[in-house]
Formats: sequence, structure tokens, C-alpha cells
Amino acid sequence: QCKRHWRITLLVLLFLPLLVSLGLWQLTRAQEKQGLLLSYQQLQTKPSVNLEYLAAEQWVDYLPVYLQGSFNRENYWLLDNRSRNGHTGYEVVVPFTANRHIALVNIGWVRSSPERSRLPVIDLPAGTIKVSGHLYTPQKNVLINTGDSDLPAEWPKRVLQIDWKKVIRDLNLESSGKVLVTKVVRVDTDDPVALVTDWSPVNINPVKHRAYAYQWFAMALALLILYVWYLYSETHSENKSSENEKDES
Repeated sequence: QCKRHWRITLLVLLFLPLLVSLGLWQLTRAQEKQGLLLSYQQLQTKPSVNLEYLAAEQWVDYLPVYLQGSFNRENYWLLDNRSRNGHTGYEVVVPFTANRHIALVNIGWVRSSPERSRLPVIDLPAGTIKVSGHLYTPQKNVLINTGDSDLPAEWPKRVLQIDWKKVIRDLNLESSGKVLVTKVVRVDTDDPVALVTDWSPVNINPVKHRAYAYQWFAMALALLILYVWYLYSETHSENKSSENEKDES
């Protein structure tokens, strides 16, 4: 039967493993996200540490940290296409100088104006302050190959994601002697400089990944059932035709 219906069989052989593999991939992602959530919860119970005293190998995601220093109030990035509750806006990332260290502090989300040319005015404190938050590695979208600003003005820079090479160039850090912290500090919700934060360690929770996995597995099962039903119906039809031909002869 498979040989006589090789086109249908070929399609099933192509799509069935694909659907199953997509389901398994979603289960793997669910397990990874569960591990991230557990790590986040465990680290949030630790006391906040001074980032200046940590070596680079101690820059761990979700580790609570604080910095004593000052914001670069004029130079900051607006991360575009960041939505909250159906509203579009930006996440504001500001350079923060703490002695020899330069860290990028994400102070949260601000709603954008309907007019793209009108940018939000960010009021940052002057002088020496203390900022608390946790370390975070921004997820890089491989489909976006640039971190260049789409604005004609020098600052602020409206970008889709942080590019560390461009950060070094934009802040003239090549020969400054400063140490760039290659993780973003997400400011604590109760910090005085915080905008809208509602940080989450994962963009999609494990439950949703498992739901996607079950959908892929259900589609694979449905495909298999349809294929078996198709072969059965074709076989039944051919047998019936053969019996009719015998009766006529």
C-alpha cells in the first residue's frame, strides 16, 4: 500500500518526524526555562553585593548587585518595540559609572509617543547615587544584525537590541581604562530611579512551552491517524472494486 501511495507516504515521513521533533524541542525549552526560574528564585534570596568587587567570572545572571556612582544623563539607549499591556514603548538603558566600572542600567519601560520623532524625556538624578538591581544577559535576536540607531541625532540612540561592540565605540571605551560590565543591570522595582519594571527572568513560562509541545504531538498523532485511515479507506475501496469486477466477469 505504501508503495502504491508513495507521495502521501513521503509527505508523512517528512512531516511526522518534524512535528515530533518540534514537540521535543518545546519540552527541552520548558526544562531550560524551569531551570532559569529556579536559579532566579534562589539568587533573589541572596544579599545584594557591590558589583565593583566582583570579577568578570562572577557576573552571574540574576545575581543581586548594587553600584555607587553616577549616571551619564545625556547618553542613553532606547530599546525599541518593547510593549506593556498592549502599549508600545521603550526600555531605557543608561550608562552608569562606578569608579573604574561602566555598567548599563536598564531603568525600565516608558510609553512611546504616537509620533516616532517625539522621544520620551528621561529625568535622571545628578551626582553620586546608589542603584540596586540584578544582572541580566539580554537575549540577542539573530534576525537583527545591527544595533545602530535609526535617529539622526547623536543621542539618545533608538536601537532594537544592545550590541556590546557598538557600546564600546559609542562610549569611547577603547582606551579609557574603564571596565565594561558585559551584562545589563535591571534596576529593582523599588529603586527611586525605576520606571515600569515588572521584570521576568523568562519571556515564555514553562507551562506555555509544554502546551506548545502537546500541540505539536497532537498534530503528529492526528497526521498518523489520518494516514492510517487513508490507507485503510484506499485498501477497502480497491478490494471492493476488485470484487465488483469479479462479479461482473
